[in-house]
Amino acid sequence: MFKTTAPNNHTTNNHTVLLVTPHTTHYTLLLVNNNNNNNITMSKKRKTVTLDPEVKAYLDTEGRNASETVNKLVKMEMGGEAVNKELIRMRMEMEEDRYQEAAQKARGHLERYNQLNDRISEIEEEEQNHRKEAFDLLKNVPWKPDNPAIQTNADDLDMTPEELIAELEDYHAE
Repeated sequence: MFKTTAPNNHTTNNHTVLLVTPHTTHYTLLLVNNNNNNNITMSKKRKTVTLDPEVKAYLDTEGRNASETVNKLVKMEMGGEAVNKELIRMRMEMEEDRYQEAAQKARGHLERYNQLNDRISEIEEEEQNHRKEAFDLLKNVPWKPDNPAIQTNADDLDMTPEELIAELEDYHAE
């Protein structure tokens, strides 16, 4: 026999349903006898239920009273259609929570995507500036494939000397 002061336990017909012992994927539910002095005695039955991971995670969220949630759901199950709106409201709340989590995750992905896209733009701008500098430096050198300055800059710009000469002609023609 023990006495409990645990809040939000459901009491009906001299029985109290306690939600105790959170495990990795399940909770242990205890059905206990309750007399008028709030002295609780263990009943003969102990029930362990297995939960889907997302249900367990939902019950474990900060500010969520898992015992209250389980009690509401059991009462709804016992009450049938009369409390179906309440079940729907609880499901709506769960879906809203999932939506908010997904939206936050999506915003994070979008932010990382935009950062990567910005970095690509920076790299392309740096490459374009490097290309322009090389083209300006090569303006007054002979544009011949065997010229060491043409060969070195072609290698730096990841092109053949012939491709560099063609681009130099286009660049300086403008």
